[in-house]
Amino acid sequence: MNLFGCIAMILAQANAELPSWSFASDEARHAWTPNAQIVNVRVEHGALACDTIASDPFFTCAGLSIDATARQCVVVRLRADKPGVGELFWTDLDSGPSGGFDWRKATRFSVQGAGQWENIVIFPFWQQEGVVRKLRLDLYGNAHFAIDSLRVVPWGDVGKINGAASEWTFDSDAAWRIVPESTTRAIPISLPAAGKSWVVARIKSDREGAASIFWGMHESRGTVHEDFSLRGDGLSHYYNIETGAHPEWKGTLAVVGVRLPEGATIESLALANVPGGPAECAVEYFGAESGLNRAGAMCRVLLQLMNRGGSTVDALSAALQLPEGWKYAEGSGAVQTLSALAGGERTTLAWTVFPSSPGDHPITAAIAGHHAPPAQTATISITPALGLPKADYVPAPQPVRPILDVMAYYFPGWDTPEKWDPIRHVAPIRRPLLGYYDEGKAEVVDWQIKWAVEHGITGFLVDWYWNKGDRMLEHWFGAYRNARYRDQLKVAIMWANHWPAGQHSPEDWRKVTQHWLEHYFTLPGYYRIDGKPAVFIWDTAHVRSDLGGSNAVRAVFEESQKAAQAKGFPGILYVAIGNEISTDIAATLAREGYSAYTRYHEWGSVRDEAEARSLSPLSYDTVVQSATAAWARQNAARGGLTYYPTVDTGWDNRPWEGSRAYRITGRTPALFKQLLQQAKEFCAAEHAPMVVIGPLNEWGEGSYIEPCTEFGFAMYDRIREVFGTGDPALWPANIAPADVGLGPYDFPTQTGPPRWTFDSGLEGWSAHMNVVDMRNENGALRFRTISSDPALTISSVSFPANEATQCTITMRFTGTLPPHASGQLYWGTDGAAPSETTSARFFLEHDGQSHSYTIDLSKKTLWRGTVTALRLDPCETAGIDVAIDEVRFDP
Repeated sequence: MNLFGCIAMILAQANAELPSWSFASDEARHAWTPNAQIVNVRVEHGALACDTIASDPFFTCAGLSIDATARQCVVVRLRADKPGVGELFWTDLDSGPSGGFDWRKATRFSVQGAGQWENIVIFPFWQQEGVVRKLRLDLYGNAHFAIDSLRVVPWGDVGKINGAASEWTFDSDAAWRIVPESTTRAIPISLPAAGKSWVVARIKSDREGAASIFWGMHESRGTVHEDFSLRGDGLSHYYNIETGAHPEWKGTLAVVGVRLPEGATIESLALANVPGGPAECAVEYFGAESGLNRAGAMCRVLLQLMNRGGSTVDALSAALQLPEGWKYAEGSGAVQTLSALAGGERTTLAWTVFPSSPGDHPITAAIAGHHAPPAQTATISITPALGLPKADYVPAPQPVRPILDVMAYYFPGWDTPEKWDPIRHVAPIRRPLLGYYDEGKAEVVDWQIKWAVEHGITGFLVDWYWNKGDRMLEHWFGAYRNARYRDQLKVAIMWANHWPAGQHSPEDWRKVTQHWLEHYFTLPGYYRIDGKPAVFIWDTAHVRSDLGGSNAVRAVFEESQKAAQAKGFPGILYVAIGNEISTDIAATLAREGYSAYTRYHEWGSVRDEAEARSLSPLSYDTVVQSATAAWARQNAARGGLTYYPTVDTGWDNRPWEGSRAYRITGRTPALFKQLLQQAKEFCAAEHAPMVVIGPLNEWGEGSYIEPCTEFGFAMYDRIREVFGTGDPALWPANIAPADVGLGPYDFPTQTGPPRWTFDSGLEGWSAHMNVVDMRNENGALRFRTISSDPALTISSVSFPANEATQCTITMRFTGTLPPHASGQLYWGTDGAAPSETTSARFFLEHDGQSHSYTIDLSKKTLWRGTVTALRLDPCETAGIDVAIDEVRFDP
């Protein structure tokens, strides 16, 4: 048999001939045609070997005639030296744009890439094609592959299908089939998706990893999947996957299946209209609230619980056991109680105590009640009291100069209390030492300046947002301008220009340049390279596309240089930020007028693992081990650009994405220091004048090293240890606001369901699509719709759905609404995006007056769990001026 070209095995199934290819000779490969990004194609040891370059390598096979049915899958046996994601395309066309291939006729697949043979099962669900005449196998770049075989095979029982079944156990149900040569299990069914909003799976796994539920519909092409993380304790757990919120969960199900990692066993699976399984109470966090605790000073201890099951947890109590000599605060006892906890909900119990002496002290919480988790033990580090006098303001910084410029990304996203809710509720271990702060206050920024410059950080590269003159999240810069120690910390714009197409134009570039010249470059602390104010640009391809090519980019850059020189500056130095660079891309950037290149994240080989290994935990140690090679690749391709290496600060976006989050685990101060040391050596060898530290405070994305509960000052201390100059014995001590009687700087804690009155600012809401001129004016959120599908969104929410039974929206429309006009409220829970299935429609008044619209949520089945995102479509008409006075949820 041969794989690419000669059909050597033909399977007969339902009167259709299904092709299969394997390699035995060099002639076999010629029917599958590689594109220019696949090189060194050869038959080696009975397999098709090749190397891929660039980002879009693929093989194409034509001259086929496959009678397509829903009961066929494609099995590819291959081996790769690195992980990645590929794609199988199919078409019934012999020619046309892109060779007749279409992104709608494709199915993605993951390759583990551990250098071992893998059997990859792809369910194309290509039945609507009728006859498949061409296939295309897309691989991924910069990898070595060996392909042993590719087969189109029938699967499942093609006889009578029991469409009524919706529950299965795997110890006895013969209807399920193990797809050949894979741990994938699937069953052919014919069942309406409506009313089956949840997949309830009972799985046992002996290691952390990720599983995937997938499905296909009779009415549509391809399969869709939802990934979810597994607990690796070797015990059986129920997992509730909300498929009903997915836009592709509609029509008639033709297949439902599951993919499991090694070490995992599925025991049962059900399609249901509500979550299933018993209650399962788990401890999400136990330990100190603050990252710096002094002997004799107040300390809060938190115990965060979550019900991961489908039923309600009954009353629980937790008794805190303190070390000898510790005392409870007046009115605070050892026992805290919890009446009930619904499925998918979290709650936090808190104790206020006074530690008696310095040292590392163990504490224990004994939890009692039905479904109670085991007792918990944590260690709290208590440091000696400094005995400092009360200060009137932030003590003056004592800067530690670094051996080279150390610039760090800063995300100014913390301007409302609602934005802190996902951190507070999902990841209290990330609580900043400043508390859940209002970064629009100069005093908060002065603490940030003090801590940064005392630890060898030269300056911040601040995320900055401009979209055709509309600006957002400038509050940090406003506070920086008023900060007492402003000029001790350098700052530069990192233009986060990730907006829809059409943002950039020559006229807009003139406006943004003038804004920089008048409002930013004149700051004494604005960061300069070779005497020129530096601007870092997130998406250079976006600029190129909007302006119409590289020549147009060069023209506007040259114009902005002249404008800067006319104002007395020597010019502007543009730094590109992007993904993996090539010599061609570097040459293009240099021609356009960029002088340097860096990245927002540098994950090394973890970047390749992330998509391929889905939600399986990734290792920060891998980041450390592969970073030097990644820096070297970037540096070798830089051409005439200067390359600045990035020291990554991790990733774990569970506050934003819930169970669908990617996680880089195992980050420690010791590993971070190792990475910093490697960067120091790299910069010395390559004479690089700057190192870039990944984000300091992307609390929601999990990229953070600013002083916090998890690390205290440890991450900042490591920067100073590696890059700091002078005698370490003379370096300043780490001082917290409480040490000098200042703070707290937290936004007031909100209780109950959220409410937005728009008395000041947008309060976390932003334009999602087809909305312009969004602003706060006269105590209302105002904007204009530009199509029949306008939408606002807010993702900085986190509240239990059972705390609110209704939502009231007060707003007024100026313009003509059609008869029966309506709006729509969408919600997302537990990290899932809002969707049509998680929405409620309401009808609008037509008289141009302000009205309050109340939406009853109590009867919505999918109004459950923790609400983590909202979307509001105020109407379905273009050219309407909208003023929203209030959005509130009520019990």
